[in-house]
Amino acid sequence: MNLIQQAVERAEREPKMVASPLPHLPSLGHVHSRSFRPAPMSPSRAPLAAAALALLALLGGAGLYAALARTQAERSATPPLLATKPVELPFVAAKSVQPVVSTAALAATAPAVVATAAVVPKPLPLTPAAPASDPADEAKATVEAWARAWSERDVATYLGYYGDGFAPENKASRAAWEKARRQMIERRRNIAVTVRDLRVEPLSDERVVARYTQDYVADAYRESGTSKRLVLAREGQVWRIVAEASDKSGPNSL
Repeated sequence: MNLIQQAVERAEREPKMVASPLPHLPSLGHVHSRSFRPAPMSPSRAPLAAAALALLALLGGAGLYAALARTQAERSATPPLLATKPVELPFVAAKSVQPVVSTAALAATAPAVVATAAVVPKPLPLTPAAPASDPADEAKATVEAWARAWSERDVATYLGYYGDGFAPENKASRAAWEKARRQMIERRRNIAVTVRDLRVEPLSDERVVARYTQDYVADAYRESGTSKRLVLAREGQVWRIVAEASDKSGPNSL
């Protein structure tokens, strides 16, 4: 009741403005706008009005204090928010999107591909087939190679141009003839055999005769213009000498 008495006494001293007895509440003049001016209160009603305002102030202050206390209690009961580390999401590389082709589309294009492949022409040969060699030219090449091996004193190659059916003109055996030819060639220091005017005439499909003029030089010995004849037979893919004669062999040779 002390507060109520203080408010009544203050209202009697200042009838124009009744202030709130509580320090935390604004005065009643602040409730109105700045242009509002309350009418002066009569002295007889001032104590009653002051008592009523004081009671309202007490009631309002008690409610405000209760609300503030309740809010503070709720804040104290609420646990503080803890700072959390941001979650890092794993990086996932985007997969390339492959176009989806339906089975119907593949079936529709398959016949066209088969039809296109069917009309591709075969490649032409890069080079035409070589024509068959002339037997006469082959026989001439054999005679020239035989004379070259003789001039180079290559006994093995020289004897290799004679075929299995070769019969020496002096009726000697093949082994005796080869021995004599080897000794004659190996004891010479220089040999030169020249074939001139070579002509090849066919005797059959597998035999030809080569006629030519031979010049022969062996160290100091010289012989030129000798007419010679060689009979060659085909053995597989090559020609071999099977008979040999010269104009010095007699009228019955070859």
